[in-house]
Amino acid sequence: MDVGSFQHLNIDIGSFATFADFFFDGLIADWVVQSRISESRESAMRVLRQVENVKQRLERALDEAEREIERITYERQELIKKA
Repeated sequence: MDVGSFQHLNIDIGSFATFADFFFDGLIADWVVQSRISESRESAMRVLRQVENVKQRLERALDEAEREIERITYERQELIKKA
């Protein structure tokens, strides 16, 4: 009810000022959003690089494990032949 007494309050700042307010607010808002998008993209790229590094390490570990299995299998077969 207290706000109702100010319903007819009208402040005229001029058409150019109104245009400038919307235009520059739009530019600033666009700039801020674009900045956040760029930061998010860079962050996602960092995470992607980290995931790729982990994947490469896991692939190397898998290769080493497979070579070790082959070596042990060969040694086992040689022991069986000698027995």
